[in-house]
Amino acid sequence: MPDENATSPTDKASPGADRLRRLELWLGFWKFVLASFVLALITAILNYQIQSRTVAIKAKEQEKEYLKSFIQQAMDDNLEKRVRFAQYFAALLREGWTEYYKELSKEFDAQKAIVETAKAEQLKLIPQQDSAARARVEELARHISVLEANLTPQLPRGQNASRTTDTFNPECTLPFAGVRNPPIDDNCGIAGGSLNPAKQAESVAKNNFCAATQSPRVITYQELISLQNQSANVAKNLADRTMLGKMGEGQYVSYVAFIKDAHYADVAYGEPVNCNLPGIGTNDIHIVLMKDAEDNDECHSTTAEMSPHYRPPEWIPGNLVTASKGHPVRVQGQLFFDGNHTPCSGTSRSIPKRASLWEIHPVYSVDVCSKTTIAECQSGSSAEWTPLSKFFISNQQ
Repeated sequence: MPDENATSPTDKASPGADRLRRLELWLGFWKFVLASFVLALITAILNYQIQSRTVAIKAKEQEKEYLKSFIQQAMDDNLEKRVRFAQYFAALLREGWTEYYKELSKEFDAQKAIVETAKAEQLKLIPQQDSAARARVEELARHISVLEANLTPQLPRGQNASRTTDTFNPECTLPFAGVRNPPIDDNCGIAGGSLNPAKQAESVAKNNFCAATQSPRVITYQELISLQNQSANVAKNLADRTMLGKMGEGQYVSYVAFIKDAHYADVAYGEPVNCNLPGIGTNDIHIVLMKDAEDNDECHSTTAEMSPHYRPPEWIPGNLVTASKGHPVRVQGQLFFDGNHTPCSGTSRSIPKRASLWEIHPVYSVDVCSKTTIAECQSGSSAEWTPLSKFFISNQQ
């Protein structure tokens, strides 16, 4: 009969088996820890390699951009930029660059001399009244504009010295058959190119093509003089133009006069309303209006301005002057107060000469009268009016 108190072999082995199991658990734990450490180490190494590769790729891209910029500066059409570029490397490296800088400087000075000569010729021709002189003045203006653009640092598209500009998008249907003018319409918005709140307000007013909501109010020379007397003490820079609105600014008006002169204004450096862009295609056409065709004193004149925004191709100074020879014109547009100037008074004859700071700006339309006097053109139905765009066509038939 078996002894109930006897110890089985399994029971005898229990302490060793327990130690073995504990050892296996201990080893399993450290295997897990080691595996986790190795995995974390491998992950860190891979992340480092990926990050290093990303940094290397970005550095390569930046290097390409730098080289691209370097080449662009060296090959830029703008002579002034190339002169600065050469001057920098001449000071830095000297060898080879010094001679290159000298050659560019000579070319720069030669072109500046050409510009000065052209401007001097312009000044001599401006007082002359014949068509050949006017045509030459316009030709010189275009030539000077191209040369000065090459001699002046050009900012990136859509920028000027004071602010980033935007595109010009009309806020209403244009009152004329306009054609988009990319040099100005793609680079200069309605608020112009100044950070000055007063200049921005002025530019918004100058760029108002939406006043023609009803028939224009006929305005006379004497009314423009009267408005000048009323506004003699108005501040030059107004961020709030409400007071001017109460006096009439923003009204759609119609004015009959003779055109004494018309020319592109501010072509050398531009003006804030046109984002300080130089050139004839990016600036206003200044129109000198007279009530007497025989009067040669521009201190008796009033003013109209054609904006470059969407300006029709037939709206050019030569056409305006030719159309008004012996015939009054009817200029319609917005009544505007231009506080940037000073009217003639007493012995003061500021430039541009004018009798009133109240003007038609911007011009919406120009029509040529069939009669030869302002009185006949204003008298009623007997006068016929031909739009400027059709005037030359009708005269050729």
